[in-house]
Amino acid sequence: MKLEGVEEGETLGIGRMLVASLLLMFAFSLLPGMFGAPLGELDAFVPAATSTGGLGGRATAEAGPVWLKDQYREALDRARQENKLVLVSFTGYACTNCHWMKANMFPRPELAGALKDLVLVELYTDGTDAASVANQKARGRAISNNSHALLCDSGHR
Repeated sequence: MKLEGVEEGETLGIGRMLVASLLLMFAFSLLPGMFGAPLGELDAFVPAATSTGGLGGRATAEAGPVWLKDQYREALDRARQENKLVLVSFTGYACTNCHWMKANMFPRPELAGALKDLVLVELYTDGTDAASVANQKARGRAISNNSHALLCDSGHR
């Protein structure tokens, strides 16, 4: 096999060999993520895990808090029924900070315990659907997607 632009008898230099080796090591370090293992800091840059499983057929979403997606009114109704507060997370499909928070902060034991006492709702603001447009208006003039609000009913506790 001969690549275009490579001369006959040309050797692979040390620089190209090092770059190729580094890229190959990085690719192998990502391999566990294909089978459902967490990637740590890199979780923010890859699409969110689904509960259907990775290549190995195992579930890739860790058991964590259950978030309602774009169901603001339902979250308020549920909070009234259960006498809980509502934590609203203004997030985005392309918001790496939001994904990092969800993957690395909310699963922490000290936060996960507190989140059990709340009704959690994510409002996506960077989509093109009607729900995203409504969420953008609800967010107001917040600087970034990674905004959170804790809401309560006026008669709560």
